[in-house]
Amino acid sequence: MRLGDRLIGLISMAVLARLLLPADFGLVGYAILLLAILEIFAELGVENALIHDQSAPRESYDTAWTMNVCKGLALSAVLLAAAVPAAAFFEAPDVELVIYVLAILPLVRGLENIGTVDFRKDLAFHKDFIFNFATRISGAIVTIILAFILRDHWALVIGMILRAALRVILSYRMSDFRPKLTLSRFSEIFNFSKWIMLQNLLHGFNERLPAIVIGRMTGPQALAFFNIGFEIANLASTELAAPIRRALFPGFAKMSQDREQLAESFRWALGVIVLVGLPIPIGIAATADYLVPALLGWNWLGTVPIIQILCLQGAIVILGTNSHLVYLAVGKPVISAWLSALRLLVMVPCCIYWVGVYGAVGAGLALIVSAAVVRFADYAIVLPMLKVSITDFIAQIWRPIVAVAVMSSAVRQLHIWLEQSALQPYLLVKLVICAALGAVVYLAAILCLWVLAGKREGAEFYIFGLIRNFLTSRGFLPSRDGA
Repeated sequence: MRLGDRLIGLISMAVLARLLLPADFGLVGYAILLLAILEIFAELGVENALIHDQSAPRESYDTAWTMNVCKGLALSAVLLAAAVPAAAFFEAPDVELVIYVLAILPLVRGLENIGTVDFRKDLAFHKDFIFNFATRISGAIVTIILAFILRDHWALVIGMILRAALRVILSYRMSDFRPKLTLSRFSEIFNFSKWIMLQNLLHGFNERLPAIVIGRMTGPQALAFFNIGFEIANLASTELAAPIRRALFPGFAKMSQDREQLAESFRWALGVIVLVGLPIPIGIAATADYLVPALLGWNWLGTVPIIQILCLQGAIVILGTNSHLVYLAVGKPVISAWLSALRLLVMVPCCIYWVGVYGAVGAGLALIVSAAVVRFADYAIVLPMLKVSITDFIAQIWRPIVAVAVMSSAVRQLHIWLEQSALQPYLLVKLVICAALGAVVYLAAILCLWVLAGKREGAEFYIFGLIRNFLTSRGFLPSRDGA
């Protein structure tokens, strides 16, 4: 689902970047930033509460839906009231009307059928795929059509609203659950969700603070460069690690009473995420000079240094644990809240100072430092909790780290050669060659290191097993039993 979603997103981004100007993205970015700030105050975490409670009654679902509806109404009202002061804060008068129109978005989102949470709770991820993929592709098509017609920022605004409406419609077609207005189970849901709300509040500030500072201290174009750069640089965490973690939480919740099984699943998930995800941000950083003009066009060259610095932050995120899911599963979400508070404490002074000195690149530096500090604190908590040794932890990640270092060095050497060769004018050819070499070098390095390590059971063993099973099922390899 996430790979398909990202493919659609990249195609949509490439088309829209050529139809619209960076200033159009920046103007809408102000309105989205305001909405995001308000949403972090109202993030209820009701879906996680329903997943955590494996025997949640119908009243809990009705209450969760009612809470979402109330949140949507409140956010829409606050957006309307905040339009004028927000336009003054960002010194962008045109954003006022955009906020007025975008105010309908939270209300529409709040009406989504809460019954779709069972797709994840019951591990029915094929339904989750259809639900999210269908709304993504339809929304992208509508937005691109509007961009061809309107050729301004209104295509992005209307496209978001129509996508949210399509998602609501599909949620009621795919789930038989029909919610009712009630708050009868509010106390039970809130008792679990209160720490999630605090963690989401702090996490939301961590995620949005760089954009707030950039938007206030620089301008809409720099904000657009940062937003697009952040999305590209974090492809691995958003499109690869996120869906794995999306599937992990309901699984962790089911094994929360068996710490040994939980620790084993934790190690396995960490190894797979690092093995598959780490080469993506490092590869993007190594090829950013070719990737940005090929994907977005020459108007977006200002994103190259931003992407390169943010890719380092993306790598740290990939190297992070799935600890927040463990804390949720064992009923200790307060730990995640404290870690988010620590990150915010580091982020605020770093971001304000470095954005003033280096612009949007400075925000990337602040993200790197804050992420690194939190990772160390996170390891110090979750590893003893699950009785995972430092040696075992390092064993899960050292081979991908060494392999991406070899890959990055090889791609950079190739980059130097290409700029001096007859292929220098051919942008797409250079991008494809660099990407192909990076993939081959990484896979070869991983395979060699795994063999040298004695082919120990881990992420490589699991991935190669999946590949073998796929090839065997298609008849390309004989089955193990000789059938």
